[in-house]
Amino acid sequence: MLLFSQSDKLTTMTSELLELEGTWEEILQQADKLAGHRLRVTVLADAPVTSKRLSEFYGILPATKPYPGKAEIRANVAHSLAQQNLKNTDD
Repeated sequence: MLLFSQSDKLTTMTSELLELEGTWEEILQQADKLAGHRLRVTVLADAPVTSKRLSEFYGILPATKPYPGKAEIRANVAHSLAQQNLKNTDD
């Protein structure tokens, strides 16, 4: 399957983008018409992209990691403030 953008004319490539999609062999059949033009080649995956359930990402994203709890957060903040106070009194 070889697809062309808006027009089927390869000679108008300089004025508009042309998108070709097909197998490498199908694209190579157009090599004489594509010669001298800049190209970008993207190799598509053989298998279709499969979707995943949101639950499969649990624990991977930072927002789904266990929450440490208020007591632990308060202790960390208190420790951090104490360290800052020590630095300020040493100066």
